[in-house]
Amino acid sequence: GHQPGALAEVLSVFGRRGVNLAKLESRPIPGSPFQYRFYLDLDGNAQRDPVKSALVEAAPLTAELRVLGTYAAAASE
Repeated sequence: GHQPGALAEVLSVFGRRGVNLAKLESRPIPGSPFQYRFYLDLDGNAQRDPVKSALVEAAPLTAELRVLGTYAAAASE
């Protein structure tokens, strides 16, 4: 919802579980003034805990929650 603290509440779900958020981006929703869609890049696999349980807990706090993809991390040298 468009109310104070709504975004912080969703983000804190990931923080409590130790999920690192690598990127947060907002985009206006076309045709919906003052409404925004948020995109998160995070470290972890959407099919495994702690990310999986964070997504389950965050879902009721959002109007819509979709996982756009899960990608393997790059190998570090």
